[in-house]
Parts: sequence; C-alpha cells; structure tokens
Amino acid sequence: MAHIRFVSTMGTAPWGGSEELWAGAALKLLARGHRVTVHVLAWPEDPPKIRELENAGARIVRRPRQARLPLWRRALLRAAGRPAASRVFAASDRAHTDLVVISQGESFDGIPVVDDCTRRGWPYAPLAQSNAEIFWPSDVDADHLRSCYRNARQSFFVSRNNWRLLCDQLAIDVAHEIVSNPFTVPFDSALAPRPADGVLRLACVARLDPVAKGQDILLEVLAKPKWRERPLRVDFYGSGRCERLVRALAERRGVANLAFHGQVDDIVDVWRGHDALVLPSRMEGTPLALIEAMLCSRTAIVTDVGGNCELVEDGISGFVAKGANPEALDEAMERAWERRQELALLGSAARSRVVAVVPADPTADFADCLERLLSSPRRGLSSEAANGTLAGIAHRQPPGPGRP
Repeated sequence: MAHIRFVSTMGTAPWGGSEELWAGAALKLLARGHRVTVHVLAWPEDPPKIRELENAGARIVRRPRQARLPLWRRALLRAAGRPAASRVFAASDRAHTDLVVISQGESFDGIPVVDDCTRRGWPYAPLAQSNAEIFWPSDVDADHLRSCYRNARQSFFVSRNNWRLLCDQLAIDVAHEIVSNPFTVPFDSALAPRPADGVLRLACVARLDPVAKGQDILLEVLAKPKWRERPLRVDFYGSGRCERLVRALAERRGVANLAFHGQVDDIVDVWRGHDALVLPSRMEGTPLALIEAMLCSRTAIVTDVGGNCELVEDGISGFVAKGANPEALDEAMERAWERRQELALLGSAARSRVVAVVPADPTADFADCLERLLSSPRRGLSSEAANGTLAGIAHRQPPGPGRP
C-alpha cells in the first residue's frame, strides 16, 4: 500500500467546498488500506472532516497560520527572487512518500508545496479548484510555474474552462485530467416544484466573499427599481470573511427583499423552499452549490466563469450571464423572470443535465484516479516540454457543450 500526502492551501477559513474532494478521496484511500498524511493549517478548532480523517487513521499535520500574503502571491514573489515562502513540510519529516496531492484554492496556491516536494524528490499532483483572469504571472514567474506543472505526475482540474485559462496564463498545454467536485445532497434528490404563491424565490448559496462570489454584483442589481417593485425574494445562505460587510452593503443600497440565513446543514430543505439558484460569481471551479441545486431539480442563474457553463445550458437548464457584472446579471435575471412560469421545466432539465455529467460518487472516482497514477510509470519530461512548447494533454474530458 502507498503513502499519500494531502496538502491543503486553504487559508481563509477552516473549511470550504474546495476541501470536500480531496478529503473524501483521502477517506476512500484509507478504507482501501493506504497510509494517508494530511497537512492543513492549524485552527482553534478542527473542522469535522479533519476529525473524521484522524479517527479513520490519517496522520494530521497542522502547520502554523501566518497573517501574510496568500500562498499564491508569496510564491510568485519568491519566484521573482524576492523573499521565499516558508517550507511546508517539517525538516524532520522524511518518511517515504509515494505521492503528494496539493489541493489549491486557485491554480498558483500550491507552488511553495511544489518547491518543497522538488527539494525532497517527492512526486506531486496539483488539484486546482479555481482560476481567474486576474491571475497573470510575469515572465519570470511564468518560467517557474511552467516547470512546476510540467514536472507534476498529473494535474487535476474541476473545470475545463479553468484548465484552458491556465494554459493561456502559462502559454503552454498542461497535462491534465478533469475530475468532478462532490456534493452534500443525495444523488437521487429530485424535488417537486415549489408550490406557487406568486413570489419568485431565489437562493444565493455561497460563502460571503464578494471577490470570488460577487454578492455585491447581485445587490447592485436588486437595488434597481424594477426588482424592488416585483414580487421577488432572495435568501443568502453561507458565511465568510465578508459577512458583516455584505450585510452592510445590502443596507446601504436599501435592498429590503432579502434575508441572510448563515450556514445551514440541510441543503435539500433549502431547495424545497426556493425556485432557483442565483450565483453571481467572479471566479469559480465547478461550484458545489450549483451541482446540489441541479440535483434537487432547481434551475440556476449563473455567470460565465469556471465550470458553470459546463453544467448550465443557457435557456435550456438555466440562465447564463455573459459577464460577472451588474448589466449581464440583470439581463440573465430578466430572462428568468420572463420565464418564471417555466422554471419547474428548466429545473427538470437541470437535473437531467447534471446526472449525465457528474458521477454519483466523485470522491471514489478521484481516489481511483490517484491509485491509477500510483501504479503507472513515472512520467518524464518530453523533448517538447524541455524546449518549452508542450507538456502533453491527457485524455479525459466531460461531455457537454463547453467552449470549443
């Protein structure tokens, strides 16, 4: 059996949706007899899934938190010859390691981990959850980042769109495999439509963090006179580093037809009481909230970022805003309003779409991917990669329209 390390770069909160895939796969690998070590930041209290991993036999290494720049930014500064990021693994930790899986919030978060793996000769596999067009490296940074991705055993992405963007950001083709994020609702969570009461009820299920989730965009739209006057209700579910700020912004803009409910456990119950998801994100992977809404037979209004359009077919299973800005979101919401009598049909189409694309057990699928990787020959650099032109493209792609 192999020794697999999982390193999370999650630094803004003890837990988030980006953590579910690696943690679920780690539990599966433990159950299959593998040795698992988990590296996370230390928090005053461990998240429940970390306790579950420890109880299942995983070794948990908690490294100190530092109130400094995000990991990805520290890595780029180091790559440019400025102060280096601290090492991730303890100097005394020399245990044989077959693979290090690096769970990244964005596509550059794990570079300090890659550097530490390289110093030790440990094979590594980045898992990128999100990406955004604002993350463009300098020439010097890009040289280092290309090397990091080229020398990986494999790179995993939860969105084809984010993989394509990374290839542009580095001006190479990155060898990759697409994997799916898991979900917290049963796969057979089809719900009947919400009983009509003359009010369109939308739920925004996302951490309260406008830089990624764009709640400010939605509040600007809701402040328009037409949305104030219509029978519309928007409920916000989630917590986050900007919770007080988002509440204050709603009050500042005078938006009254909304409510904040914080973090909730029963997502199926949320969808029993709502007609559609609205997700005004500026950056995404493939959001768990979107998968869960579609599994519960609810349509969605989303922005064209990350993997949203790999699930939502505009006008068929949902509504896509062409940009993460108030004008585009307003246009998509207007189309949903005009077709509000058809939302149950779109919700049914959304469920059919998601069950055709997303596996019933994504964490087991990811664990299978890692076991195949462990049993395959270690990939060396091709001559094209060494010359800076190509790192190869892996085979697996999800069905669906996506962008060509």
